[in-house]
Amino acid sequence: MLLAMVNLILWSIAVLGWGYLVVRWFFPRMLKAEVFQDLLLLELFCGLAILGLLTQFLNFFFPINSWIVAIALVSGIILFFLDRLRHPIKIPFLRSTIFFALFWLLILTFNTGLLTSAYDTGLYHLQSIRWMNSTAVPLGLANLHDRFGFNSAWFSVNAIIRQIPWQAGGPGYFLPMQILAWLYGIAVWLGLVNMLSNKVRLPSDVFLAATSLILLSGRVRGQLN
Repeated sequence: MLLAMVNLILWSIAVLGWGYLVVRWFFPRMLKAEVFQDLLLLELFCGLAILGLLTQFLNFFFPINSWIVAIALVSGIILFFLDRLRHPIKIPFLRSTIFFALFWLLILTFNTGLLTSAYDTGLYHLQSIRWMNSTAVPLGLANLHDRFGFNSAWFSVNAIIRQIPWQAGGPGYFLPMQILAWLYGIAVWLGLVNMLSNKVRLPSDVFLAATSLILLSGRVRGQLN
């Protein structure tokens, strides 16, 4: 469980670091945003997107092995701290936010060893990801099984965001969903607290409050591991 928590924290930092790189290029004004949860979510989704795109590009030439994974992790962490040094951000309700983040982290990692019950995960999702980790894209792979011809950016994200130490299989493949749930949950918390403490309700806070019901639904929680 401790290993799962360390992985979740380190990779969350790395994803936000890669997201900062995208935001700096395409949304530089958002770096000065006063609403912390908006910037948090933007860097989260941009980070996942750029890692997925990089994985798909690199996989044409190389397998997404432990070296590439390590470079992606370390580079993301460096980018994150560069972001914080250049653009210091004051986190609102710091103490309560830290408490909630740790509490939500414990919930997400408590059953981290459980695999998802989705049928297609065992049928071809994991196999497709393993191909990315094992070799460059083999031409004609879909002739082996037509489902290998189906692609998703989520496969690429899972191929590069792997648990430390890197193992052949296991719960490390489901780390990106936990990252998404943890950081999104923190943004939801900040939105709810902001709504309760301020008379002015931002549309983004209302949206986060509404989507919290989806995040806490049994179906979503069942897919976090």
